[in-house]
Amino acid sequence: MIGIVATLKVKDGMAAEFEAAAMDLVEAVNANEPDCLLYRLYRTEDEHTFVFMERYKDEAAGDFHRNSRLWAPRWAPSWRAGPRYCE
Repeated sequence: MIGIVATLKVKDGMAAEFEAAAMDLVEAVNANEPDCLLYRLYRTEDEHTFVFMERYKDEAAGDFHRNSRLWAPRWAPSWRAGPRYCE
């Protein structure tokens, strides 16, 4: 099993846009990636910092998710920095 914490910082004024896109991703991942055991979004005390908690069945499941990258273009304009991963 693999656990990942991914932290993203968003630009000023972009938190709501990012959060909407991120929640769409959370729903899609949970519905379509059966080997993803946990995929949740959290907003930190800093309104511009978000954290994804992720858990995958194995390395292949984590690689599948990371390599899909279908979400990146929708989010990219809102990023100030990220994602930063901790495995």
